[in-house]
Amino acid sequence: MKSSLPSFTSHPYLAIHAVLLVFLFSFSLKYAAAAAFQGNGTDKLALLGFKSQITEDPSRVFASWNESVHFCRWTGVKCGPRQERVISLNLKGLSLAVNLSHCVNLESLILDHNNFVGQIPYQVGSLTKLQKLYFRNNNLTGGGVPASLAQLTKLRLLGLSVNSLSGEFPTSLYNVSSLELIALSFNNFSGNLKSDLGHYFPNLQRLYLGDCHFIGSIPSSLSNASKLLQLDFPENNFTGNIPKGFGNWWNLLWLNVNRNHLGYGKHDDLDFVSSLTNGSSLQMLHLGDNQFVGTLPHSIVNLSSQIQRLLIYGNRIGGSIPREISNLVNLNLLDMSKSNLTGRIPDSIGRLTNLGSLNLGSNLLTGVIPSSSGNLTELVHL
Repeated sequence: MKSSLPSFTSHPYLAIHAVLLVFLFSFSLKYAAAAAFQGNGTDKLALLGFKSQITEDPSRVFASWNESVHFCRWTGVKCGPRQERVISLNLKGLSLAVNLSHCVNLESLILDHNNFVGQIPYQVGSLTKLQKLYFRNNNLTGGGVPASLAQLTKLRLLGLSVNSLSGEFPTSLYNVSSLELIALSFNNFSGNLKSDLGHYFPNLQRLYLGDCHFIGSIPSSLSNASKLLQLDFPENNFTGNIPKGFGNWWNLLWLNVNRNHLGYGKHDDLDFVSSLTNGSSLQMLHLGDNQFVGTLPHSIVNLSSQIQRLLIYGNRIGGSIPREISNLVNLNLLDMSKSNLTGRIPDSIGRLTNLGSLNLGSNLLTGVIPSSSGNLTELVHL
């Protein structure tokens, strides 16, 4: 009887991972003790350990893996010329099937870019040593993430982006405080994020929830995830505003809330920008296509000098572009289009010599383009 876990099929990516993962862990699981006394025979024992995990071999690739042939001549095996140690194992696209439930020492499971359908198998929760689990770019559906994932208390990296998972934010993850990366973008989730979401993930560094159909407010409790480096929430239906407590992220690199419904339509909608000046590492701030109103805050010129992308287009932001915008010397993309900015483009814009793209269109600006713009030799889009 076949395991209900997904099988490795003929897809090239999947076959490669079958080789890498099972090769490593079958050796450690069954043959490590014996191998300690075998010298160069460790490679042979590891290969036999790999073979023992194969549940389907329609191409009969392992027919040559027997005692009558030196292991360096087994199909798919390549050894170095001097010490006869295995340096390459190539079993790509052989329609192999491997029962993962035996790989209890598995630490990394990468099954991206395949054609898996249905739900994530609950048996994955038995792989309690997993630190990395990637099922990105598949056709997974069903009721979101299985409750068994709560058993993966060592899991650091979880990638489930680009599937068709549904339901609310996976409650099973609340028990996995070790998570450093949660990537759920491009799925069919729904509902609100829990207001205390940030209290569950003290080690979180990257949170990707783009195009997930979430609604409601962005939890202010995320400010407690003080290790956060990247927050990516574009193309949802979030309302309210960005919590001022997000200024606690001293090492924040990336904040993207593009295409939501953020902003109260009040003059102080952008007051949170001042809190973001606390950090010295910010490289990208994307506030485009929301409902922010008010005057462009002067504090924007005090953002990190490391910032490379600043996008505030598609809002109802007025006021003038401050002369000190030239403080942001590493900008390579500046988009303030489709707003209500007034006044002249400051001459100091010419000091942003790293700009490759500058878009100030569809505003209420007056005057001419300053001659200093001739200094923008990297500019390819104006």
